[in-house]
Amino acid sequence: MHIRNRYRTKPPDFKQLAEKHTELKPFLIEKTNGGVTLDFRDAKAVRTLTIVTAKEDFNLNLELSLDRLIPRIPQKLNYIHWIEDLMECKTEASGIDIGCGCSCIHALLAARMNPQWKMLVSEIDPFNYNMAVKNVEQNELQDQIHVISMNSSALFDGLIDRTKHYDFLMCNPPFFCDTSEYQGLTNTRNVERPSANSINTAADIESIYDQGGEIEFVKRMIDESRLYTSNVRIFTSQLGKKSSLKQVQKYLKDIHHTDTEFCQGNTMRWAVAWTFDETYRFSEQCQSREKTNKKKQNRTPISVQFESKYSFNFIKDYLEKNIFNELN
Repeated sequence: MHIRNRYRTKPPDFKQLAEKHTELKPFLIEKTNGGVTLDFRDAKAVRTLTIVTAKEDFNLNLELSLDRLIPRIPQKLNYIHWIEDLMECKTEASGIDIGCGCSCIHALLAARMNPQWKMLVSEIDPFNYNMAVKNVEQNELQDQIHVISMNSSALFDGLIDRTKHYDFLMCNPPFFCDTSEYQGLTNTRNVERPSANSINTAADIESIYDQGGEIEFVKRMIDESRLYTSNVRIFTSQLGKKSSLKQVQKYLKDIHHTDTEFCQGNTMRWAVAWTFDETYRFSEQCQSREKTNKKKQNRTPISVQFESKYSFNFIKDYLEKNIFNELN
């Protein structure tokens, strides 16, 4: 998890949450060690947990449908915190979310955590659009979040105002290219990782892009982004499969870009970011651990010699002040 993710060191306490939000109680399962858990294969349990967590930790009132994607708050936080890193934690920023879903969770979290951020979000599914508008309105965040209904013919055209400038764009694209892949007949999970134990309630329109899945969807984003180089500073997208990352990286070879990974429980996600702004440089904290570790491995060894008259404590203090800080 991201270092600033509140659930990194303190995951939700189901028992404590249920004491305050009694609607969660029916879904608690007692463990042999005396603790409690939830059945994450139960859509109603997952929906209730998300609603309760959003209310308890972010004072957000959510309405979610059982036949649409139910967001996992810890996972969504990872993406928002990464965006904050890309923004270098700017107090004021304007962003775009492509395909906000019925929850509109990315924009809601971004707005609640960053009161001076403005979000423009799009949705092509009428049901999702109406629910997203309702979720924004019932949290009184209309001044920060503007939801637009789009058709499926274009991602950016009709959404991005060419007279305006946006700091970032984000997207959680449809991962799969057809129903068989969506249903799991195509195994894309790392064999060393345990199977997912959480239900997927997403509708086909949220999970399937029949023109090539997430790879082709993000390629389409990249192609369209070339037309808006002066309107959006940083484009980003999440990816559901590691195998997709390499192909997207290859497609971005002539564009300044970086990538990262989001880890939450047994679920892994990846993300890419690219920019046409020649003045912008991606910091190390915006990059994946793999890239960061490679950079550290390639550093030139540091050699320091001390005369025998210096004490151990003097050498230790010197190294801590002058060397170790550069290595971290």
